[in-house]
Amino acid sequence: MKAVILAGGQDTHLVPLVRTVPKPLLPVANRPMVEYVLNLLKASGIREVALTVNAAAHPYEDVLGDGRRLGMRLHYSRETVPRGTAGCLPPLADFIGREPFMVIHGGLFLNADLKALAEFHQLRKALATLGVRRTAGGSRDWHHLELRLGEGDRVEGITVRDLSDREQLSSVPAGVYVFDSAVLPFIETGVYYDIKEQLLPRLRQEGKPVFACEIQGYCLNVLEMKDYLKVNRSVLRGEVNGYRFDGQIAEGIWVGRGSDVSPMATFHGPVMIGRDCVIGPGVQIIGPTCVGDGCFVEEGALLRDSLLLPGARVERNSRIEGCVLAADTVISPGQALREVVAIPENLDVGELDLADTELLIQGVAASAGSYAQSQLRYLLYRAFKRGFDLATALIGLVGLSPLLLAVALAIKITSPGPVFFRQRRCGRHGREFGMVKFRTMVKDAETMQAQLRPLSEVDGPVFKIENDPRSTDLGRLLRKYSLDEMPQLWNVLKGEMSLVGPRPLAAREMRFCPAWRDVRLKVRPGITGLWQVSGRSKTSFHDWIRLDIEYVQEQSIFRDFQILFKTLSVVLRALGSF
Repeated sequence: MKAVILAGGQDTHLVPLVRTVPKPLLPVANRPMVEYVLNLLKASGIREVALTVNAAAHPYEDVLGDGRRLGMRLHYSRETVPRGTAGCLPPLADFIGREPFMVIHGGLFLNADLKALAEFHQLRKALATLGVRRTAGGSRDWHHLELRLGEGDRVEGITVRDLSDREQLSSVPAGVYVFDSAVLPFIETGVYYDIKEQLLPRLRQEGKPVFACEIQGYCLNVLEMKDYLKVNRSVLRGEVNGYRFDGQIAEGIWVGRGSDVSPMATFHGPVMIGRDCVIGPGVQIIGPTCVGDGCFVEEGALLRDSLLLPGARVERNSRIEGCVLAADTVISPGQALREVVAIPENLDVGELDLADTELLIQGVAASAGSYAQSQLRYLLYRAFKRGFDLATALIGLVGLSPLLLAVALAIKITSPGPVFFRQRRCGRHGREFGMVKFRTMVKDAETMQAQLRPLSEVDGPVFKIENDPRSTDLGRLLRKYSLDEMPQLWNVLKGEMSLVGPRPLAAREMRFCPAWRDVRLKVRPGITGLWQVSGRSKTSFHDWIRLDIEYVQEQSIFRDFQILFKTLSVVLRALGSF
């Protein structure tokens, strides 16, 4: 059996740590996280693995090479555009061959019985087997598959269920799958295609044998900073069995080669010191703490329950408790940091939006001054953006009131039904609001959508038909020039939307790509945005993902005005709208 590790896609979790290093390569106890999964696969008898990576595969090749160091053979499949967890598999058909193969999400930290999962799959003669775990602990994923199991754990039904923060399912997919090679023809090529949300439901609809097998052992999807710290603590404490480290000098104390440790330093394990580190006199390190390669900890410093990535430096008499220090971060003398993520540079506006708030109690920065600069820039941008939104929405609603009244009257005269179309959409942080537009379709258009779904002319979760039979004659004109969007100025005035931002979507429309969903919900949705001015309905779903993430990461006042001016040109020329 061979395996595929899904290490590509648009993963924006663990910002700002992933600004230079892909998440699977972040160190856990001074080893790349993905290396633990590779060693587990090797122990399970799987020695040939393909990693699906973004266009730039060199970070993985630089660290893992061809796998010979690990006693394995590694292959790399590059994605130039996001193809989804299933869409990346058909290009690997030659690698997969005709045997069953295992698929593992690159964000997982595993120490589970994969042999039992593979044997279960073969015993049941399944086309697909889902590894499941009893709870969703550690995961903030909104969407889970609700599985209806029959005899022998055969999956008799699959539905996607939205969960509130308090709701838990008894078992959820763990991100580990075993497939027969005959599954590949069921994956649509050339479009974004997801295992959990598209492939598995399709297999069940067509009556194919799909089974669920509970995974025994440690399984954590590392989505948040607290997950990353938890994994490091678990490994250092020995709670995850099977990992042994070199350089043990005492019970629960490891020191790497080339490190200079003062005899005046005191350690309370578990503590791991990487290679070529310098630990000064009077330093206290209280575990679980991991110090990466090439770190300096100067005289009188205290480290407690923290993680220092390679090249970090803690200068004298500083106190670091419950913190993560990014690579090459310098903590100046006398600093006292508690439960923060420290980085060597200021954060941009978009990075502050994407940063994990769980550990941002005091801020993200190596010093109070640099953090203040980042926050000031962020607050000024937010204040200007909101002020401009308010002023423009108010002026627009007043100035356009004759046109709004005329359109409303025309809708009422030309077709039965309400003037406005209202629908629950997700705003910032997932808070739902009632989005309002002019109605452009017949009265019962929503109920007709299920019958028309096979005719959709766009890939991804959103339904679009260029000549939609549900549209009224007036509605087609309004949509052509985006006049149906004008009532959304009211949503902008209320603070539910912004003039510029990702398109507002319902929760069910964001389930295909969790990373995309998590990013776009960091900001207010917009009437217009980068996707809307880059092709609109003519744009593929993978480009939509890329454009939304690009906007959130690079948002600025200049970018917003650039999009607003481009919107005028796109709307007046009626480009890409249907």
